[in-house]
Amino acid sequence: MAFLSKENKQSILIYSESSNVGKACETLIASMDTPIRCIDIDSETLSDMIWLEITTMMNVDLGGLLNPEVSPALQHLGTEHNTVGDWLRLINQKPYILQYPIAIDGTVVKQIKSEEEVLQFYNGLLGTARTKINKKAV
Repeated sequence: MAFLSKENKQSILIYSESSNVGKACETLIASMDTPIRCIDIDSETLSDMIWLEITTMMNVDLGGLLNPEVSPALQHLGTEHNTVGDWLRLINQKPYILQYPIAIDGTVVKQIKSEEEVLQFYNGLLGTARTKINKKAV
């Protein structure tokens, strides 16, 4: 994927399989009949252009989306001294530092902290799928 298509109102979940929250959100979405594309950055590298597009849409620095504290070898990293290029190299080499998935629905982008939050974010798309899940649970 070279860039995000906002015209087609793509629904995408970008996550790391190494993240508990990311894995849980992907599992939830995969269990439903939805048009949401799930991208595991552990196995599919996103281009630098996409990362920059996401950070621009969210109005944050790339370092603000990442958590280098998940690895003792990376805990020395601070967000203030790293360049965009440093963060791009790091996310491509160690994708597990994306601990919270990024949900995209057209031009709306949000970093997700829980399964409940991913359901709320994709509410319009997941309304019928969530009903099917709830009926199965009963």
